[in-house]
Amino acid sequence: MQRGGILLILFEQDSTGKRKDVCLLHIPKCGGKTLWKILQSQPQTFLVWHNRMFEVPKQPITFFTMLRDPVDRVISTYYYIRRYEADPLHSIVKNMELDEFVSYMYKERYNPLYKKSINIHYRTVNLATRYLTGGKPNKRKKALKNLEKYFIFAGITDMYVESMFFLKELLNLEINKIPNINHTDKRPHLEEIPEDIIQLIMENNQHDIAIYNWAKERLQNKIMQLNAEQKNSYNNWIDEFKSDR
Repeated sequence: MQRGGILLILFEQDSTGKRKDVCLLHIPKCGGKTLWKILQSQPQTFLVWHNRMFEVPKQPITFFTMLRDPVDRVISTYYYIRRYEADPLHSIVKNMELDEFVSYMYKERYNPLYKKSINIHYRTVNLATRYLTGGKPNKRKKALKNLEKYFIFAGITDMYVESMFFLKELLNLEINKIPNINHTDKRPHLEEIPEDIIQLIMENNQHDIAIYNWAKERLQNKIMQLNAEQKNSYNNWIDEFKSDR
């Protein structure tokens, strides 16, 4: 059911009769479509906020999300726009080289009078911070505070299988396969990207980088804190699902 930009799937009521919603905050180009596919296959139901930023909910909602290395996200966004003809920026970006796109990202500034989808700066600079704060790309502390207070989990796309191990435990998910949906083909690996381009992306995504590193460190700590039995289950999970990616 589509309502106001939200894919709304009502979650079952708890024993007290109160609504108990669990919601994926989908940050663009952060593995959200893959997670949609997993959630849609579950016996329970979930909310997905798509094209909608975080806001303090009026009713109890437990949030979770996925984060991505900001450099990889920006590069993926560039190749996605070039490939996808229906994207509002396709006609502008299709003939741009990557260095021109990144330079334009740096020079352009977001104008609220224009549609967000046709602004390169809006779609590439501190996008995770923007989504986690309700539209404030420079409010890193607020983003981290929201993550700690309102989010049960923040996964990492370059540790997708590892992230799903913990998410399935938290949400009681049934996962038989971890698909790779909306993957951008025919794009170079990060190792092939010129260093000056990477540096420019990093300079313009300092808040996102700090949040990504914070979340990745927390995930790595979760792995380190597993007991022997949990570690065995974790290793079996990794062996089973790594080949899917």
